[in-house]
Amino acid sequence: MSTEMKAQHTPGPWRAEVQPDCSIARIYGPKHSDGGEYAALFETSNHANARLIASAPELLEALKDAELTTYQYEQSLLAQGNEAAARIYTRKYAAIAKLIAKAEGR
Repeated sequence: MSTEMKAQHTPGPWRAEVQPDCSIARIYGPKHSDGGEYAALFETSNHANARLIASAPELLEALKDAELTTYQYEQSLLAQGNEAAARIYTRKYAAIAKLIAKAEGR
């Protein structure tokens, strides 16, 4: 499984905000503990990309959960002697781990 790393990115949740009179979408991080808000992290004219980018912190956490679950299930299948089924989860686990590493800059 991937090793825990301290987040190098602005912590989530992030949100996408589209002004009705503007074609630009801005992505904002969470409020600081003092109530102030992070400045816009990113601007784009593609609203679909803005929504996807804003969901990145939650997607990363979901991937980490899926990585653990996939690893545990793979190990369970191996313990039962079901190597053919375990190989499927080995590939899925490797793909998930690769995406997490990419997101974390490893």
